[in-house]
Amino acid sequence: MLKNKIADFFVFFGDKINRKIFVMRYYYNLPTKNIASVLNINDTTVRTKLFRTREELKSFLINKGYKM
Repeated sequence: MLKNKIADFFVFFGDKINRKIFVMRYYYNLPTKNIASVLNINDTTVRTKLFRTREELKSFLINKGYKM
């Protein structure tokens, strides 16, 4: 199940800050500026981490047999 594979990715490969950013953006649907404010980091850093996390997640899922 895709949901379980995404959870596996964050448990085994994602770091804590990237997991927080990803959840805040895609689960709580917060704007990147709000995420940056809550975590006390730059908005550009949030957007960069989201981009890199999406790319890593995509690669992980392709390696697990999912088609993108």
